[in-house]
Amino acid sequence: MIESLSSIAARFAERRLVRILNNAFVRLVPFVIVGAIALAILNLPIPIFQDYIADGLDGRLSDFAQLLTDSTYSVITLAALCSISLSYALEYVDAWNGRPYLFVPMFTSFSCFVILFVWQDGSLNFINIGTDGIFRALIVSLSSLKLLFWLTHLTSRGLADFRGFDANLLVHSAFSAVLPVTITLVVSAGLRIVIDMLFGTTEITQYLLPFIEVSESASYPAVVLTVLTSQLMAFFGAHNFVLFNLLQTINEVSSIPAPFTVQGYYLQFALVGGSGATFGLLVAMVIAGRDWRKSRRMARVALFPMLFNINESLLYGFPVIFNPFYFVPFIIAPLMSASISYVAFSLGIVPPITNMVAWTIPPILSGYISTGSIAASVLQAVCILVSVALYYPFVRAHRFHELQQRHHRFDLMVKALDAAAHDREAIVVNRDDRVGELAREFSAALKVQAKQNKLPFFLVYQPKTDQAGKLVGSEALLRWHDTEMGSISPMAIIELMDESG
Repeated sequence: MIESLSSIAARFAERRLVRILNNAFVRLVPFVIVGAIALAILNLPIPIFQDYIADGLDGRLSDFAQLLTDSTYSVITLAALCSISLSYALEYVDAWNGRPYLFVPMFTSFSCFVILFVWQDGSLNFINIGTDGIFRALIVSLSSLKLLFWLTHLTSRGLADFRGFDANLLVHSAFSAVLPVTITLVVSAGLRIVIDMLFGTTEITQYLLPFIEVSESASYPAVVLTVLTSQLMAFFGAHNFVLFNLLQTINEVSSIPAPFTVQGYYLQFALVGGSGATFGLLVAMVIAGRDWRKSRRMARVALFPMLFNINESLLYGFPVIFNPFYFVPFIIAPLMSASISYVAFSLGIVPPITNMVAWTIPPILSGYISTGSIAASVLQAVCILVSVALYYPFVRAHRFHELQQRHHRFDLMVKALDAAAHDREAIVVNRDDRVGELAREFSAALKVQAKQNKLPFFLVYQPKTDQAGKLVGSEALLRWHDTEMGSISPMAIIELMDESG
């Protein structure tokens, strides 16, 4: 089963677009983690702690955490624009005749974003550039760069050849980009004018209203449609705050019973731990982490924010969104949680929600506070266990795929080291690709092991005999057998240690 899941998901994981987006979101990890931790601190549901940071150093402690949040988490859309554009440009360097001319693609996508979403009534209004704007950044960067690179290919054949303009290669690239950039910005501006004329706004929630209807009785189909829509949006980068604001509006105009209020039912029981019911994923990663270092490390990093339902470090750091290995459980786990909770509330097994609680209250505790009943905490625990069971096989499938990829990169690394041993110009550890990354990883591990006097080498002895077959001596040979990768070529050992100093 694990191999089948891995094979199916791997077909999508190796696609260029998926690789671009995964690489882009991984580059956002430092900013997402810093912002998530700062946000968790700002919203830590402990009154004494909140009083302390509010009054400490005349409010400077609160300002300090808010600054960290605003400089990372609150502007993460702009970082996503740059990161996606960078990943896209690195994958399509052939559009610039092999030159990764990165600034023009990055600033072009930023300018298109300003045209479509920042320009409002003659002025620039930088709102919604936190996590709720990432989906917009994704759409704008991919579409604008697709057009930009296509125009660059087109114009480079004749119209924009500035080779005689100056001997400087950078000048050639800059002037050859003038026409493609101009056309891309003109198309974006024209699109914005048309959208304003037809719809009056580029706000995505307005277009979702016809598709999401919550009936006055909060019927099960309405619950399923709501959860399904929100999870599909979240998996493709549209933050749930978009849907959350929409549901609040619907909540105000609908006579929805208490158990089905947005903040209560949807956040505390359908999405235990945040989008995708990812608290279950965190537990599954801990269980699978016994033999998967990446899973174990990521679980440790994400644990503190996840306790307070801040799961962006997991969504963008692992990453989960746009990761084909987690599409099915990301959608199904919240649907199962919502269904189980719907039955429990409808049958009276769990009493109605009578208290609204802060969204940062940890799971299990939030259920008890919101209903005053331990049954709600048990319900949340059941939902978490179900999501763990749903996520676990997919975590194992992801692990299996990454192990296969690592073995493939390892074989490439060994071949590259063997080749570099005969070519003094080649330095594998300096390569800016997966092979170089793996070589640096092994090099760093060897340095640590050398300091601890735990180098993973051992001796084997090859007998030497005379013509009569009599043993006359032996050769002592150094060998390296990695527990994960198996035997490593002696030539590769020497080359790696030589390059590592």
